[in-house]
Amino acid sequence: MPNSDMADNRFAPKECRRCAHCCQPYFSLYVSAEDEARWQSEGRMDILERLAWERKNIIWKDDQPVHLATGEVALRCHWLKKDPDGTMACLIHATKPKICSDYSPGASELCIQYRKVREYIIGIDLHGTLLAPGEKFADELVVPIARELDRLKSKAVLWLCTGNDLSFVELKVPAPVREMMDGYVLETGCSVSRDQQTEEVITTWEERRTIKELEKLMRSMNFPELNYFAHRLTSISMFTDSPRPFYAKVKRIVDKTAYRDRVLVTYSSVAVDILPRGYDKHRGLSAVSDGRKTIGIADSANDLNLLLRSDYAFAPSNFARELEPVLLREGRKIAELSHLGSLEPNTLALAVAPETKGALEILRFLANHL
Repeated sequence: MPNSDMADNRFAPKECRRCAHCCQPYFSLYVSAEDEARWQSEGRMDILERLAWERKNIIWKDDQPVHLATGEVALRCHWLKKDPDGTMACLIHATKPKICSDYSPGASELCIQYRKVREYIIGIDLHGTLLAPGEKFADELVVPIARELDRLKSKAVLWLCTGNDLSFVELKVPAPVREMMDGYVLETGCSVSRDQQTEEVITTWEERRTIKELEKLMRSMNFPELNYFAHRLTSISMFTDSPRPFYAKVKRIVDKTAYRDRVLVTYSSVAVDILPRGYDKHRGLSAVSDGRKTIGIADSANDLNLLLRSDYAFAPSNFARELEPVLLREGRKIAELSHLGSLEPNTLALAVAPETKGALEILRFLANHL
């Protein structure tokens, strides 16, 4: 719940951050007769044609605007465009509907500045959480996931947390979901992207040199289990179909080298990762949290500290059960999400569904209870 200072400042004037969170998707629903008359006098046939098209082709169904022909949900107003700096711009700003021009930033929960501070930061894992096996993001889940993230934006800062790099996120995560994110924790916490365009390495030069030397050694070996090495700036990712047994093999090799005390060997549902010791997804999330309470949503061994150190932890049903003894030993109990009526500290809440559907279940719970 917001504290009294937040409540007192909710309605103070705010500077627009151009996030477009207040821009409703069903453009025609918010148009008045006066708007139409103005566009007629201005000769804005492009706006009037779009208005007529929406009224003919978009219906309100299940509390959301749906395209009749495709069944897709409209997430954003047709007249929005994304600028190179990641902010949003209105293509008809000078003559937009009166309801839009009258809206003041911070005036309602439509605006992420409605509260003075978003109290939480949510870190969402990629492989095994948002992405199903085969690095798949089911088409029918894109809009539901984006909608729940949209509901959370006034309450929490949203960050993807992955062992992968920036290019992988751009390739595998659908645009409507990426657009809801405030940033990415990358390479298992060794780098971050605050603007979703550039990657900021947070490891030291000496740590990166150690990783490069070890990577050269790993590449010189013949691993029949290995599918490929992924390009990384400050960590090693070795993709395989059997990450857990391959992890044991790689760790035995690393433990016999001079690097053993300087690196951490871990694994996800798709790869074995080697990174400088002391780094993990929770450390990366904490580095960008600005003191907010942390919420971790993840499933694998390389997510251990995200699930263990976050103030609140959640996992889809495919959670790596070999982590359970560690969590229990550290005082974090396991509970079914369906049995909870609020956020509970020192608990890992498990969704009923696996991967993307489980992530949706968790996001919906958070949107309803934060």
